[in-house]
Order: sequence, then structure tokens, then C-alpha cells
Amino acid sequence: MRILAVTSLLLLGTALVSLACTSTPTKEAPEPAKAIVRNDGDEPTLGPDGPRPTPINTPTPEEMPEEISPALVRDAQMYAAQHDVELPEAITRLLLQDSVGELDADLLSNESGTFGGIWIQNEPEYRVVVAFTKDGEETVAKYVKDEALMSLIEVRTVEATYQDLMQSLREASWMVAGLGFRSVSDINLFENRVEVYTPDRSRLGEALRKNGKTLPAHVHIVERKFPVRPEGG
Repeated sequence: MRILAVTSLLLLGTALVSLACTSTPTKEAPEPAKAIVRNDGDEPTLGPDGPRPTPINTPTPEEMPEEISPALVRDAQMYAAQHDVELPEAITRLLLQDSVGELDADLLSNESGTFGGIWIQNEPEYRVVVAFTKDGEETVAKYVKDEALMSLIEVRTVEATYQDLMQSLREASWMVAGLGFRSVSDINLFENRVEVYTPDRSRLGEALRKNGKTLPAHVHIVERKFPVRPEGG
């Protein structure tokens, strides 16, 4: 399962990969943006209980391009509220996700020897981050012809490719499970590493040492408490 740090991913998160029994928790969606009443002299819309105001953060049908659905507008309203941007900018960013997804697929298929992953960074500045082990600028230029998208791309250099991380994740998951430990393993693209989450980091480390096991490259043990399973679950 692939993730872009929308984060979330993309409402985005982008963006982690998991091959374990549970997935990484995501942030709760923010409340929809509150409507702001127009004060431009236009006649108010009539509702069942009389006149009602028209929100200025909701485009009229005439203002919306055909590809923008009401569902997308609702998502954009939540995104705009969460990241403190105007609705048109939120819509533009959400529409961009398709292009980012296509770029991700192309790079994974054709540049797996150097491609380290891609994610969307919403804060503090909006960026599309693409990671490579080498020659990142030249590689991206071969695939991105859209100037608007290119202006948002930030290329970073990392040590491990995405394929390397996937292999390390599989090996680490099998190794930890073989020691009888309950764990969850994820790829953290932002840190270019695999993370093995376990309730007791020291116990797992000691078990690895006693059994002469060494975790694969780019794997880090992270202590995290798991939810208590209900009886009979």
C-alpha cells in the first residue's frame, strides 16, 4: 500500500507503507469551514424558513469548472480550514494530486534504482517533495513538463531507494515476528527509513542481541503502546 505525506496523503499522508497487522493512525479530519455571509448587496437566497445567506467560500455552479464535483468542494473546504488557505487554492492543490500520483507511478516503474519516494508537504510551505539517491534534478526534468507542477517540486537526496526500504521492511517484519514479538512496521518516507513499532523497545533489542540477529539497514525500533485488545478479540 503506497502513501503520499498528504499525509496523511494524500488528505494525503502522505503517506506511509505498512505490511503489518494494523495501519498507522491518521489525523482526524477538521470541521468544515464555517460560512461567511456576503455583504455585497445581492438578494439573499430563499430557504424553507425565509432568506438565508450565501457563503462566500462556496463557488456558484457558473464559477466551478466541470471537473470540480460537490464532493471535491467539500474536501477542499476542510483542507482550506485546516491549512488556512483560500478555497480556490485548496481546490488547485487537491486537483494536483492526480498528477503527483502519476509521477509517483512513473518514477517507481522506470527509476526504481534511484527513486526514494514522493510526498506532498502542506506545512510550512506547500511542496511536492521527490527523493532520489542521485541525479534527482535531471531525473525529474524528464518526467515533469507542467511548469506549474515543476515550480512546486523540491528534490532531496537520500541514502535508500524506496525498493531498498520495502525489502528492509519485509525482512524486519519477518525477523521480529520470528522472535515472538507483536509489532507494526512502516516506511517513513520523510526520514528515509523503516520503523518497527513495539510496546517495549528494550525487550526487543535484547531479544535481537541474544539471538544474534541484526535488523536490516535503515530500520529503526520505535517504542509505541498498542491499544489493548478486548477479551475474546
